[in-house]
Amino acid sequence: MDYNSTSKIPLLHITSFYLTDTKNNHLNNIAFNVSGESNFIVNLSVYLDDDFKKYIGSIPGKNYIICSMLSNNTLPQFYLDQHSIILPTDSSIVEMGYRVELKTEDVKGLAGSIDSVKFQASYSPTIELHAGFSESLRVNSFFETIIPIEENYNE
Repeated sequence: MDYNSTSKIPLLHITSFYLTDTKNNHLNNIAFNVSGESNFIVNLSVYLDDDFKKYIGSIPGKNYIICSMLSNNTLPQFYLDQHSIILPTDSSIVEMGYRVELKTEDVKGLAGSIDSVKFQASYSPTIELHAGFSESLRVNSFFETIIPIEENYNE
């Protein structure tokens, strides 16, 4: 893949994205408890259209959706969490839900004071780390959003 160009991969389509707490209540931000921990679940549904299924059918091996949480207002950006799922070739809808556990000491240790995180969903034909892996995820990103951190986190 040419990392210096834009992706020529057919689009993936988000049908739903939301966060819930461990009691299944919807969340609009990330909040840390008095112990400095934040536990929440990322829920994501993706539609694979026929062009995309044809594309991944032509790629040998497995194909993945990789979901990353990165520091939003720091340079360089730091990975705070990352999960992957193998894409099925026989289904048009892929649903995934996974738990994220963040600690303020880890977040501050990596990124200092941050007020939001970037969520990024990307397609990848591999989960093996290699030179250019982060750039490949950036180029093959099909969904990004910013999730605010509750205001008192930075106090």
